[in-house]
Amino acid sequence: MRYLGGYDSDDKTVCEQPLRVYNKATEDYSAIISAWDEYIGQPDVASTDEDTLRYQEILRQGHEEYMQKHKEQFRLIMDGSFVKTLASAISRMRHGTSLHFVDEIGGRDYLNRCSDDPTRMSTHLDELPRLMAIPLDWQTIEELEEGAELLPAKILSELPIAIHKAGATVLDIQIRCFPTVKNYSMIRSGHDPNNPSWPDLRSASQHLTEFFLSTNQPPIRGRHLRPEEHCPIDQYLCAILSGHDIEDVRFYFYGSNVNDGGLYRIGTILATANWPRLKRFSISNVSLDPGKLENFFRKLDGGRMEQVYLRNVELLDGNWAGALDLLRKRVAL
Repeated sequence: MRYLGGYDSDDKTVCEQPLRVYNKATEDYSAIISAWDEYIGQPDVASTDEDTLRYQEILRQGHEEYMQKHKEQFRLIMDGSFVKTLASAISRMRHGTSLHFVDEIGGRDYLNRCSDDPTRMSTHLDELPRLMAIPLDWQTIEELEEGAELLPAKILSELPIAIHKAGATVLDIQIRCFPTVKNYSMIRSGHDPNNPSWPDLRSASQHLTEFFLSTNQPPIRGRHLRPEEHCPIDQYLCAILSGHDIEDVRFYFYGSNVNDGGLYRIGTILATANWPRLKRFSISNVSLDPGKLENFFRKLDGGRMEQVYLRNVELLDGNWAGALDLLRKRVAL
């Protein structure tokens, strides 16, 4: 409803409906919002008009459906039944497993219909509960005004562990959704935040050959991550990339930058990396100490390397001469 537009001179959206229909939809949406505000305020029902009561009942149904889905998701994640059921099915596959984590939401076709006709909800009120119950992507969850735990982030570690315990092997992991505002501790494995089971994640990742991480679209961020926020990210990456079979690593931290142009300060992963089979390495939108980069280049097997891709990488001190000289020597071997 907040995207309704198309008739203002500076509006880039296009409303194909007649102005009369457009204006009526605007009035209806304002009435729906007012009805919900009144419902939350617990008014005297006896003084509420019929249209407002109808709107409130529709909104109540939509909210109830959303709450039921949220509770069910909470149960599936917290009792481990989701990852256990999925891991059991994956373990019956004949070949090595490739995991791709994305937060694309369901109901995309329906949302497109609403975008094509921004007045639709004013003439199809029965569809409003369905719209309210459509799941949210991770970025939207993190931006909720009252705050919300990003529980789905737990499967980033718990699913590989469950697959390993079910007897299957994970060869390739691609992550396209990641906490970028808060909820960093949610990626810890295990349900005890004071005792995360990183050894389980390391065991589950020993045969991993490819890893891809791309953080979400950047939020409004005025500072770098604090140490306690940075720590679980470092621990996660060091655990999941602890195997020696790694051949392809790609890090894209565009969504973790600071709004003043400051880049994500990559932690200890390059210092602890031990990837003797590495062939391809890509990294972008990060800052780091030149000594860490030089030490990482020293460990490369030039006879194996096929690609080293660095984009928008900032050295916090010193210059590029030493790192590039090392890289040329390693590749020339």
